[in-house]
This record gives sequence, C-alpha cells and structure tokens, in this order.
Amino acid sequence: MFRRFEPDRTIERLHHAGLLCEVVDRFLSLELGATLSADDMGFVFECLVRRSAEQKGGAGIDEHVPPP
Repeated sequence: MFRRFEPDRTIERLHHAGLLCEVVDRFLSLELGATLSADDMGFVFECLVRRSAEQKGGAGIDEHVPPP
C-alpha cells in the first residue's frame, strides 16, 4: 500500500522544496490520543494481518498469526 504513495519520492521532493522539516514538525505536533501498550499494538497488528489474509482468501494465515 505504501509503495503506491511513493514515500521516497515524496520525501525527496519535500526536501528539495525546503519543506521536509516543516512537514515532520507538524506531524510531531499532532495529538494522537493515548499511547497503546505493546500488547495492544500486537493485537492491532495481528488483526490487520488476519484481515489482509482473509481478504486474499485466507490461505497461509496461520503462518503469520497464531490462533486466538
């Protein structure tokens, strides 16, 4: 998914335009709410991997995510 946004190219363009530091500073100033614990982040990751695998037919899902 991220490749579609061409992050390397975007970063390069922002750098050459002198805007990269400003963009990074704005992201750093965002209030994103409560921080998730490592366990919660693991749960989110497992859910995303499981959902992605299910959308592709569910084949091989057990290779990436342990059973609940």
